[in-house]
Amino acid sequence: KSKLENTDLYELISSKKNTFNIVLKENVSGKDALNYINSNYEVISFKKESPSMEEVFIKAVENA
Repeated sequence: KSKLENTDLYELISSKKNTFNIVLKENVSGKDALNYINSNYEVISFKKESPSMEEVFIKAVENA
């Protein structure tokens, strides 16, 4: 595989060159997602980011 794609573990929300932003699906741990990605792709680096207040609000509105 050459490009990260959506899975049952996460949703790809954006990509730029070789940088991919994902959101974990409900009840999925970061460790499980990273293990899957690492076994299928070459990971150079990663970082965990908390969602912004706007993203939290949008998610809350979508689930209402």
